[in-house]
Amino acid sequence: MAVDGYEPQSNEEPSAEYNEVRPGYFATLGIPLIFGREFSRADDENAPRVAIVNQTMVARYWRGQDPIGQRLQVKGNWAQVVGVVKDSKYYSLEETPRPFFYVPLRQYFAIEPDIHIRMTQPLQTIQSALLREVRTLDPDLLYTK
Repeated sequence: MAVDGYEPQSNEEPSAEYNEVRPGYFATLGIPLIFGREFSRADDENAPRVAIVNQTMVARYWRGQDPIGQRLQVKGNWAQVVGVVKDSKYYSLEETPRPFFYVPLRQYFAIEPDIHIRMTQPLQTIQSALLREVRTLDPDLLYTK
Protein backbone atom coordinates (compact mmCIF):
# COMPACT_ATOMS: atom_id res chain seq x y z
CA MET A 1 0.00 0.00 0.00
CA ALA A 2 1.12 3.54 -0.66
CA VAL A 3 -0.30 6.81 0.64
CA ASP A 4 0.34 9.92 -1.43
CA GLY A 5 2.56 12.32 0.53
CA TYR A 6 3.27 9.93 3.42
CA GLU A 7 6.97 9.43 4.15
CA PRO A 8 7.47 6.12 6.00
CA GLN A 9 10.28 5.61 8.49
CA SER A 10 13.29 3.68 7.12
CA ASN A 11 12.08 0.33 8.50
CA GLU A 12 8.33 0.95 8.06
CA GLU A 13 6.12 -0.64 5.43
CA PRO A 14 2.80 1.30 5.24
CA SER A 15 -0.12 -1.09 5.52
CA ALA A 16 -3.84 -1.18 6.12
CA GLU A 17 -6.48 -3.79 5.60
CA TYR A 18 -9.51 -3.07 3.48
CA ASN A 19 -12.90 -4.36 2.46
CA GLU A 20 -14.81 -4.16 -0.82
CA VAL A 21 -18.35 -2.93 -0.06
CA ARG A 22 -21.56 -1.77 -1.72
CA PRO A 23 -23.53 1.44 -1.16
CA GLY A 24 -25.46 1.22 2.11
CA TYR A 25 -22.78 -0.89 3.84
CA PHE A 26 -22.03 1.65 6.57
CA ALA A 27 -25.70 2.21 7.41
CA THR A 28 -26.31 -1.54 7.48
CA LEU A 29 -23.47 -2.16 9.91
CA GLY A 30 -24.09 1.03 11.91
CA ILE A 31 -20.69 2.58 11.12
CA PRO A 32 -21.12 6.38 11.23
CA LEU A 33 -19.76 8.58 8.45
CA ILE A 34 -17.76 11.37 10.11
CA PHE A 35 -17.31 13.55 7.01
CA GLY A 36 -17.14 13.33 3.27
CA ARG A 37 -19.50 11.02 1.42
CA GLU A 38 -20.47 7.38 1.28
CA PHE A 39 -20.26 5.24 -1.85
CA SER A 40 -23.04 5.44 -4.42
CA ARG A 41 -24.11 3.34 -7.39
CA ALA A 42 -22.18 5.82 -9.56
CA ASP A 43 -18.91 4.51 -8.05
CA ASP A 44 -18.64 1.75 -10.64
CA GLU A 45 -16.00 0.41 -13.04
CA ASN A 46 -16.34 3.53 -15.25
CA ALA A 47 -15.88 6.06 -12.44
CA PRO A 48 -12.63 7.31 -10.92
CA ARG A 49 -11.51 4.96 -8.15
CA VAL A 50 -12.44 6.08 -4.65
CA ALA A 51 -11.92 4.96 -1.04
CA ILE A 52 -13.31 5.65 2.42
CA VAL A 53 -10.88 5.50 5.36
CA ASN A 54 -11.32 5.05 9.10
CA GLN A 55 -10.21 7.42 11.89
CA THR A 56 -7.10 5.40 12.77
CA MET A 57 -5.91 5.50 9.17
CA VAL A 58 -6.37 9.29 9.13
CA ALA A 59 -4.38 9.63 12.36
CA ARG A 60 -1.53 7.44 11.13
CA TYR A 61 -1.10 8.46 7.50
CA TRP A 62 -2.47 12.00 7.36
CA ARG A 63 -1.61 12.88 10.94
CA GLY A 64 -4.95 14.51 11.62
CA GLN A 65 -5.06 16.50 8.36
CA ASP A 66 -8.11 16.32 6.12
CA PRO A 67 -7.67 13.23 3.90
CA ILE A 68 -10.54 14.11 1.54
CA GLY A 69 -9.10 14.41 -1.95
CA GLN A 70 -5.86 12.64 -0.98
CA ARG A 71 -4.88 9.38 -2.66
CA LEU A 72 -3.90 5.88 -1.62
CA GLN A 73 -2.83 2.95 -3.74
CA VAL A 74 -5.02 -0.17 -3.84
CA LYS A 75 -4.07 -3.25 -5.87
CA GLY A 76 -1.71 -1.12 -7.97
CA ASN A 77 -4.37 1.54 -8.65
CA TRP A 78 -4.65 4.99 -7.09
CA ALA A 79 -7.95 5.80 -5.34
CA GLN A 80 -9.07 9.20 -4.06
CA VAL A 81 -10.34 9.42 -0.48
CA VAL A 82 -13.97 10.63 -0.47
CA GLY A 83 -15.04 9.90 3.12
CA VAL A 84 -14.01 9.11 6.69
CA VAL A 85 -15.87 6.71 8.97
CA LYS A 86 -15.55 5.91 12.67
CA ASP A 87 -13.30 3.04 13.67
CA SER A 88 -15.06 -0.30 13.90
CA LYS A 89 -14.33 -3.87 14.97
CA TYR A 90 -13.25 -5.96 12.01
CA TYR A 91 -12.32 -9.36 13.43
CA SER A 92 -13.03 -9.46 17.17
CA LEU A 93 -14.53 -7.33 19.93
CA GLU A 94 -11.20 -7.24 21.78
CA GLU A 95 -9.07 -5.84 18.94
CA THR A 96 -7.42 -2.43 19.10
CA PRO A 97 -8.22 0.14 16.39
CA ARG A 98 -6.24 -0.38 13.19
CA PRO A 99 -5.89 1.50 9.90
CA PHE A 100 -8.67 0.29 7.63
CA PHE A 101 -10.26 1.49 4.42
CA TYR A 102 -13.09 0.57 2.10
CA VAL A 103 -13.42 0.53 -1.67
CA PRO A 104 -16.55 0.12 -3.81
CA LEU A 105 -17.23 -3.49 -4.75
CA ARG A 106 -18.22 -2.39 -8.26
CA GLN A 107 -14.71 -1.01 -8.81
CA TYR A 108 -12.78 -4.00 -7.48
CA PHE A 109 -15.04 -7.05 -7.99
CA ALA A 110 -14.44 -9.39 -5.06
CA ILE A 111 -14.56 -13.04 -6.04
CA GLU A 112 -16.52 -14.05 -2.93
CA PRO A 113 -18.49 -11.06 -1.63
CA ASP A 114 -20.34 -11.27 1.68
CA ILE A 115 -23.92 -10.21 2.24
CA HIS A 116 -24.73 -8.17 5.36
CA ILE A 117 -28.36 -7.81 6.38
CA ARG A 118 -29.66 -5.83 9.36
CA MET A 119 -32.72 -7.56 10.84
CA THR A 120 -35.06 -6.91 13.73
CA GLN A 121 -36.50 -10.44 13.73
CA PRO A 122 -34.76 -13.78 14.40
CA LEU A 123 -33.13 -15.40 11.36
CA GLN A 124 -35.44 -18.42 11.63
CA THR A 125 -38.41 -16.13 11.14
CA ILE A 126 -37.21 -14.62 7.88
CA GLN A 127 -34.81 -17.27 6.54
CA SER A 128 -37.16 -18.67 3.88
CA ALA A 129 -38.11 -15.17 2.71
CA LEU A 130 -34.40 -14.31 2.35
CA LEU A 131 -33.69 -17.50 0.41
CA ARG A 132 -36.65 -16.81 -1.88
CA GLU A 133 -35.37 -13.28 -2.60
CA VAL A 134 -31.84 -14.48 -3.31
CA ARG A 135 -33.15 -17.16 -5.70
CA THR A 136 -35.23 -14.48 -7.43
CA LEU A 137 -32.06 -12.46 -8.01
CA ASP A 138 -30.09 -15.47 -9.29
CA PRO A 139 -31.61 -18.97 -9.39
CA ASP A 140 -28.15 -20.49 -9.96
CA LEU A 141 -26.78 -19.41 -6.57
CA LEU A 142 -26.10 -22.24 -4.15
CA TYR A 143 -27.19 -22.13 -0.54
CA THR A 144 -25.14 -23.92 2.08
CA LYS A 145 -25.55 -23.92 5.83
